[in-house]
Amino acid sequence: QGHHRPSRSPPPPPPPLGTRPDLAPRSLSACAALPARRRAQSAGVHPFTHEGKNTVEAPRGPPIMTSHDATWHAGISRIHTFVTSSGAKTRAVQAAGIEIIKTVKLPASLLPPSAIAEANFKEERSKGSFAARAGSNPVSPLFGSNNGPPVPPAPLLEGPASPRRSGAPAHRFISLTSHAAQFSVSPLPVRWGAAEPASRGAVVATLAHPQHRNAIGTHNGPYAVYRAVGIAKQIIDPSRPLDLQSTEPVVTIGPYPSWYNADAIVALDPWGAMVSAPDSALSTAARARGVSVQPSIAISRFEARMPEIVEALREGRLSADGTILREGGVVSCIKASIEPVWHLPGIARRFKLDEEALRRKLFEHTGGMFPELVTRADLEIFLPPINGLTIYMVGDVATIPDPDAPLVVRLHDESYDAELFGSHASTGRLWLVYGIEECVRAAQAGGCGLIVYARQEGNALGEVAKFLVHNARAKSQQGSDVRQREEETERVTGAADVRLYELCADPLLWLGISRIHT
Repeated sequence: QGHHRPSRSPPPPPPPLGTRPDLAPRSLSACAALPARRRAQSAGVHPFTHEGKNTVEAPRGPPIMTSHDATWHAGISRIHTFVTSSGAKTRAVQAAGIEIIKTVKLPASLLPPSAIAEANFKEERSKGSFAARAGSNPVSPLFGSNNGPPVPPAPLLEGPASPRRSGAPAHRFISLTSHAAQFSVSPLPVRWGAAEPASRGAVVATLAHPQHRNAIGTHNGPYAVYRAVGIAKQIIDPSRPLDLQSTEPVVTIGPYPSWYNADAIVALDPWGAMVSAPDSALSTAARARGVSVQPSIAISRFEARMPEIVEALREGRLSADGTILREGGVVSCIKASIEPVWHLPGIARRFKLDEEALRRKLFEHTGGMFPELVTRADLEIFLPPINGLTIYMVGDVATIPDPDAPLVVRLHDESYDAELFGSHASTGRLWLVYGIEECVRAAQAGGCGLIVYARQEGNALGEVAKFLVHNARAKSQQGSDVRQREEETERVTGAADVRLYELCADPLLWLGISRIHT
């Protein structure tokens, strides 16, 4: 049932790192050879249950550090020219024992004044923060230990206070919320598809009040790991709520009838841009309990400039109007960044799966990362740790739900190689630029154009898998045959394509779209 068996007495805390020769900094391979118990001890982990409640003691002591993985994997010991303006990056590479002969920066003549001021500010800030975290002379553990004191444990999420046994040492505990019947678990109500904001309620995936969370997972997708490390390094205070003043959307989207259909939108929270407003009825219950909520959608203004658009102006395929498209190839638009928020019952119906089977496979094939998937049937909302999507809206956003207004839509899947570096292995950038041109024409005709940019690199198989397939194709004798390419992909990765096309219409329904002209 997920309960920890109480131990008779807590294990003694480990001695300080400097007094344990067996915990001296070592390579990853040496750590891997340690028996399981010694590996746990070297990380300072001591499971302990107090008063029979579902709690585990937090890890103690500094973790074993590793080298600068990327540069050491490449066998680098000296860099002749390091192209960067970041002092923090320079010091981090040098701390890994890599010699840098010289650094070069982007010439100031190519930067706008605002970028120069920002770079100077970041440099000054990084000097102080790096010195505070690493000491005056940071050294890689491969070459010796830092003489500075270890970083003390970061503040943890605290559960309700519980009395300690008489004479027991003070320990800090993390309250688990993996079972609905546990003490203090009281998720805030949320009704997916409800017509009234107050009845619908806000998705609570923030971490300050774990007992009131009504969602599995947390915000920021894979970037949540960076935040966790930032908290461990004490550069983020987890107890400080986010200050969302003046972050409201630059335009209002919705609500539309599709928001009130629990089966229409299942892969994002249609109310995700509105929850943080001070007067939002969605967050009434959360505010009453002092629970902070966080937007899963942010809407801002954006200007894009691409060489291909400049070329289209020069060749006459497009014409500047001074507002939507300006001289110099600048395209003005609205952008919306959307985190994935899955309503698991609706997701299961969309995929024609049994919800219990879906939850189980999500649990098993993420390495057991989210036990609530199989232990908390009362939680219907899941924030998967995957990248979301961005919508770029060119033209009058108010015309998007109008079925008679010109509307162009390009559903686009990212491709780093083609879009950033011009690789001919993919036609991604060609499609992207062509879609932007069509969006500009629709906007200039009184409508709107949309680029829905989904981060599903390599057919959602990932970049490592994508490069493995590239290698297999390069050694094949069948060239660029499409069928052979799919067969090679399936042979290497187990599937030719796992993109979730069943969910691609959700952002369109969020915008109230019922008809696409082009």
